[in-house]
Amino acid sequence: KDGDFEKPAQAANTSQLSVTSAAPATDASVEPKLLATIQDNTYFRNGEKDAWLEFLKIVKERDLGRTESAAVDYVQLVDQPSVYRGKFVTVRGTARQITQEKPAANNLSIQSYYRVVVQPADGTNWPFIVYCLELPPHVAAGDNLSINVDVTGLFFKKLSYKWQNGLGIAPVIV
Repeated sequence: KDGDFEKPAQAANTSQLSVTSAAPATDASVEPKLLATIQDNTYFRNGEKDAWLEFLKIVKERDLGRTESAAVDYVQLVDQPSVYRGKFVTVRGTARQITQEKPAANNLSIQSYYRVVVQPADGTNWPFIVYCLELPPHVAAGDNLSINVDVTGLFFKKLSYKWQNGLGIAPVIV
């Protein structure tokens, strides 16, 4: 289900997950020309590929576990994407789905990453979509999950995705 978000009636897997993309500062210093290629309220576009790969590179090269970030909620990222784009943010919620995916061809030696659908802790029905390079050893990909998460990463964009009879918007965090 690409981008679909459903609150499961009964969680099949209950665990704890902490996914951290760390940096010593809130601003990741992404080049402004790359940030300018990112468009909100759209699917992932080919024109965003260089920015996407730069975000992955920054996350891959950072010392995990050491970051300064802004704690944000769904509404802040949706209402003020330009304020948070390219900066480290922390969100809390419940991971409902984790899938392993293959990225576009890259020179970063990244063969796969994980897409985590997170229901915000504030009860918002609309999800965060988190992309991370690895999962903790005790966590596996799956559907109908109920894993409490604190996620720190770089805010990328507001992603538009097909949902029921229309479109949904999900903040994307790398």
